[in-house]
Amino acid sequence: MRIVFVTVVVVVVVVCGVAAGDVDDNDVHSSAREPRTGGIIKSMLPYFNLKIKNPFECRPGTRINGYPVLGTCMSQYDCTALRGRIDGTCASGYGSCCILEAGCGDTVERNRTYIINNGTTSGTCTYTIAPMKIDYKVKNSVSEAVGACQVRLDFETFSLSQPDQGTTTPNNASVCNIDSFEVTGNTNAFGKICGENQGQHIYLPIDSKAGTVATITVVMSGATTTAVNRSWRIRTTYIPCLSNMTAPPGCLQYFTDASGTVNSFNLLPASSTTLSQIGNLKYSICFNNQPNSCGMSFSSTRFLLTGAPNGAATTGPASSCAEDYIATTVVDRTGVASTTSGSFFCGGALTPFTTYAQPTVIFVRTDGQETSPTDKNYGFALSYSRAGC
Repeated sequence: MRIVFVTVVVVVVVVCGVAAGDVDDNDVHSSAREPRTGGIIKSMLPYFNLKIKNPFECRPGTRINGYPVLGTCMSQYDCTALRGRIDGTCASGYGSCCILEAGCGDTVERNRTYIINNGTTSGTCTYTIAPMKIDYKVKNSVSEAVGACQVRLDFETFSLSQPDQGTTTPNNASVCNIDSFEVTGNTNAFGKICGENQGQHIYLPIDSKAGTVATITVVMSGATTTAVNRSWRIRTTYIPCLSNMTAPPGCLQYFTDASGTVNSFNLLPASSTTLSQIGNLKYSICFNNQPNSCGMSFSSTRFLLTGAPNGAATTGPASSCAEDYIATTVVDRTGVASTTSGSFFCGGALTPFTTYAQPTVIFVRTDGQETSPTDKNYGFALSYSRAGC
């Protein structure tokens, strides 16, 4: 009898991963080390715990409220374990573009996690922001794990009820006591916000010794006389300590463009007659230094802080704007205080100014009570540009 031996060859495929980039867990990468295309291997991927080294950003092409959805390239197995949602493939088809979302009561501890309300429109939602380790490219393209020093939250969708209009409780006018979004347990806690805040962002510093970065609490009391489509979708970005994108200490907001506009929270369209200025806020807006620029110029397209609509601009020392104001250090090229502008600004308009103070920081402060005529205050839209040396 003739015996036939059949040799079975088992091919083990190991995906070594994606080469590290400048910030592996923040940037979009294509890699020369990605595995070759193989239809048979790809068809077997759902049955293996395939590991992708240094998960990186992927963009499935989906947009929500005008913003591109950002995912993290990882294995299908890992995405499922993290309760993520797969939206397309990445890494030449060997990885899954995983969309991570955190609902009420969840903990955020991975980059590009979206904080969402997942249908909740009443009651209280809490989220815990936790630290994380991310890979960062250092000398000779060697990747090492370093701590993230900050978390940036981008409000891609944010809609809650408007602040108290003072019709029933005059002393609470402008305060977010119906709906509110509040950060606690962090040095950048700045008060409660509400209303419409799509497009805003905030930075939260990370204390490496603390187990929690911050707690976010969203309160929806339901006691509103107007229809409110309560919803929020907030993207989290962990920023490594070695990155040049970290904001200076104490900065709630940080702008790096050569020019642009900075809006106060809940700035409504000009046609609105609602008291949209939010009370009891205290925070700092910072701007980075740029090459060939030694100063910054500011003007406003809209401005109403502690003043009557179409009222005069007020600038001067602290005593000039005792209630609501923005403030900054205004100096000339030699560091001498300006003789034409004070450091505090309020009223019905903004006196344009240029300052050569470095770094440039705008301090924002609002009190918790608006009475006539300040019950129509709406905040500010500041236009900024860089001034030469």
